[in-house]
Amino acid sequence: MCTFAAMKLQMKSMALLVAASLVGIFCYQTWWLVKLYQRETMETRRQIESAVDMADNQETNLRVGLLRNEGNLHGQVSVSASPFADTAYVESRTINDTGDSIHLELRRRQVKHEKHDTMSFSRTTSTTWKPVDPEASSGLAEMEEMVKYMHRSIRTGVNLFIAPSPQRFDSLLTARLWEGGIWLPHLLEVIDDKGHVTDSIASNGYVPTADDEHYLYPLDNDTQAAYRLSYYPVRSIVLKQMTGILCASAAILLVLCLAFWYLVRTILRQKTLDEMKTDFTNNITHELKTPIAVAYAANDALLNFGTPGAKQREYLEIAQQQLQQLSGMVEQILSMSMERRKTLTLRLEDVDVGELVDQQTKLHQLKADKPVNFKTDIQPQPLTLRADRTHLANMLSNLIDNAIKYSEGEAEVTICCRKDMIAVSDKGIGIARERLPHIFERFYRVPQGNRHDVKGYGLGLYYVQQMMLKHGGSVEAESQEGKGTTIRLIWNQ
Repeated sequence: MCTFAAMKLQMKSMALLVAASLVGIFCYQTWWLVKLYQRETMETRRQIESAVDMADNQETNLRVGLLRNEGNLHGQVSVSASPFADTAYVESRTINDTGDSIHLELRRRQVKHEKHDTMSFSRTTSTTWKPVDPEASSGLAEMEEMVKYMHRSIRTGVNLFIAPSPQRFDSLLTARLWEGGIWLPHLLEVIDDKGHVTDSIASNGYVPTADDEHYLYPLDNDTQAAYRLSYYPVRSIVLKQMTGILCASAAILLVLCLAFWYLVRTILRQKTLDEMKTDFTNNITHELKTPIAVAYAANDALLNFGTPGAKQREYLEIAQQQLQQLSGMVEQILSMSMERRKTLTLRLEDVDVGELVDQQTKLHQLKADKPVNFKTDIQPQPLTLRADRTHLANMLSNLIDNAIKYSEGEAEVTICCRKDMIAVSDKGIGIARERLPHIFERFYRVPQGNRHDVKGYGLGLYYVQQMMLKHGGSVEAESQEGKGTTIRLIWNQ
């Protein structure tokens, strides 16, 4: 039950992490798309306004060209604004073309009072470009407004001689929009000075809607006459332009979702296989304990309760040593399996370190296959540590066993104990510096070339590290190749 609950908790955490990652990616992608949509909307509106300005400039230039082709023209017309004689006046218009400029002049003379009123407008066709001072960039807005006002003033003068052509303006506007990659069904309306619609031109495919946007473009500076451009909401245009980006973003999110799903599915399968392997290991080791115990008892009976010959005794002793080693390995594998399943519970108590060290040194002197010289340094006396007696004994046994196995000839093992530390040192073959960080990894063994005289499965130090973590402590290793190794068990008390 504990294993199942722990697995469910791990899977829940994994699912939450994956979901949080996907939500984070989705939120960032949405934020980026919204910002892009806002920028594109502003840019599209700016392009539409710029297209209107350019179309109006071109249309005005075309009318000026027509005036240029007509040459210097003079004309006079009488106008009566009301039935009263004192408001009647005579108006004359003059066009002078000097080659690089056109001068338009309007003269009004009242009939009764002989009062003269002269208005003149001029447009120079030559243009001189000057570099813009970056420090004066703050005045660009005022300059743009001034340029627009000057252009409207020129157009006001041109309008006195040749009326604007909405059809020509609409054609130029459509061309400018297409050049900018904007297909914009629209309605162009001509608004007079009193706000009445005097003319309208609708492009193909345009159907008015309640959401239409409107852009009012004044025709001159003296009246309220203007062009009113009505078109579909810019958002529909922008969304069409962003279709590729939106599809790509959706595809990326879909691929990410599939990748995360496949990753979680693979992890679940790997976890299931790992659980199956662990269960198999547990079952095998449990089943092995019984025949090992029976074989060990039978071997011990033959060795101690009979009169075997010298050769038979030698073989029985070898068999007994191997059974002891095999039994220890089985117990170690079972302990690691329990630790991995998070079901291991420590039974903490005050352990007499001196007594425990004495037991382990005597045990290893009996079972060692080579001479062993132990040196112990325990301070203060007596020294106790808060630990699980069984696992502390196993950890100390593993460290002593490694110190003996990796010593050539007579083994010299030093055990130093303090109130928060136990250190086991040897003068063996040592460990290379690049190998030292890996010795606590599961199943890791330091390569010895073609030598196979040191047996093991790479679980001893991994077990020591995991048990020290369970005790709330840590493990440190110090080694010099050819001079020996020191392993320290440190308690954080």
